[in-house]
Amino acid sequence: MIASQSGNEKSKSYDEYNEVISHVAKDYSTSFAAIASPTISRQEAVTDLFHKCIEPNNNKIDFVPFLVLPFRLIWHFMNMVLLSIIFRAPEIKPNSIYIRSWLVPQSFIDGNIRDEYFRNMPDDLRKTSSVIQAFQPLGYRYSWRLLKCKLKNDQVLPLGLLSIIDIIKLFYEFLSSGFLKIEGNYMLGKKNIVGDINNSLRRDFIEMRSFLAFQEKYIAQKLIKLKISKFIYVFENQSWEKVYCNIFAKNNITTIGYQSSGFSKKFLNFYPTKIDKENQNQPNFILTVGDAFTKLLKEEAYYRSSILTYAAMRFDHPSKDNKYIISNQIDYHSRKLLYAFSVDISQYDLIINELKKVFGGTDFIIHLKFHPLHEIYAKNFKSELPANFFIVTQTNNDNLSREYDFILFNDNSYGLESLIFGVKSIEIDFFGNNFDERLIYFHEWDHRIKVFDIESLAIGILNGTVSKFFNQDNIENYINFLYTPYIGNAGKFLELNEY
Repeated sequence: MIASQSGNEKSKSYDEYNEVISHVAKDYSTSFAAIASPTISRQEAVTDLFHKCIEPNNNKIDFVPFLVLPFRLIWHFMNMVLLSIIFRAPEIKPNSIYIRSWLVPQSFIDGNIRDEYFRNMPDDLRKTSSVIQAFQPLGYRYSWRLLKCKLKNDQVLPLGLLSIIDIIKLFYEFLSSGFLKIEGNYMLGKKNIVGDINNSLRRDFIEMRSFLAFQEKYIAQKLIKLKISKFIYVFENQSWEKVYCNIFAKNNITTIGYQSSGFSKKFLNFYPTKIDKENQNQPNFILTVGDAFTKLLKEEAYYRSSILTYAAMRFDHPSKDNKYIISNQIDYHSRKLLYAFSVDISQYDLIINELKKVFGGTDFIIHLKFHPLHEIYAKNFKSELPANFFIVTQTNNDNLSREYDFILFNDNSYGLESLIFGVKSIEIDFFGNNFDERLIYFHEWDHRIKVFDIESLAIGILNGTVSKFFNQDNIENYINFLYTPYIGNAGKFLELNEY
């Protein structure tokens, strides 16, 4: 599949694909099922539709068994009803600022909840405003962990806003109108991809990938009645976000999306087209973690939103004069490398096998750092690893330059953040294109190598022809182009008013 097109051909097809799906979104803009669809929102990390479209001779119908749907519906319904009863939301004051964040494994700290995305900002905003901090879990297991945690009075589970009647209504609406099938001709090159699109739309429904957007619709309607003034959320331009933008645009509620971390072109949802800009509601404001991402969103995508540089709220790295400080590099060669994986777990086997070919049984020590959302699957890989390979879940960032000679990675922000800790990073291109490139606007060294160059890199590290050191001043400038420190300026959110 990957070898069927060159990198340049694939990039050109990717841009064309983006335009084609934009036309689908425009043609079906009156259908809520289309707005709710991860397929139509080009959430490629979920659907992988583009690669299915360019597979040669892939015209067969993808039979997804409808029999799995009843079990999913029962599972969701039981959890949602129980959670809505147990975590009833408190009374919300009019004109409150509603902050929607994600509940993830890193959110749980010593029996308390930490907002992994907005960190201290909600507390700073509470000093002057009424705030509701809502945590949407990435899986019900995280919701149930809240029973052992201490929540503040204004911290809620969004489901706590819904009644049992609301939940019944949203299930009915999903079942009666959640299935979308498109018609006509939508051409990618010489191929009509309507069949591929409909296969993915079928999965949106049967696998309930679009269900979250229906849930958020009912929550949005509750928030309108509660007369919130602003809606702040983690911005990724996904389908559920568009539900809020559509509904709140009609009800004078300011929407503020916060781009919380880096992203690559693989996350095509960040790259709306001119057609999208003209036909879709977008947040009133998008706040970024730094100037580089402000520049990227303005120059490489089409937004009506006001895009402003704000701060990297997830970082607690040392800073001075509102600039991050780069840790000193340590002149020590450990022959130890860390590989940081992306969120796409389907790549892990391939990447581990390629690393084993080069480093297995050598004098190198290889640490594998899985994406935080997939650390629980580490046990699935341990039995296959050579003796010099180890899976790590924690790293001592204060000592990272002594611990590792290089950080290797693909499609992961850790490869950028490691520069702050004085460790040189190199992206590995496993797939023959630049879709997963993260070191944007970077010119300091040859930072991206092909998979077949890993062995040359290993030899260069051993014989000293590949240096682990870099120009610290240049990297400090680069990091501060990427990321702006958070200095407690939560008042910025109060200044952003669309209505």
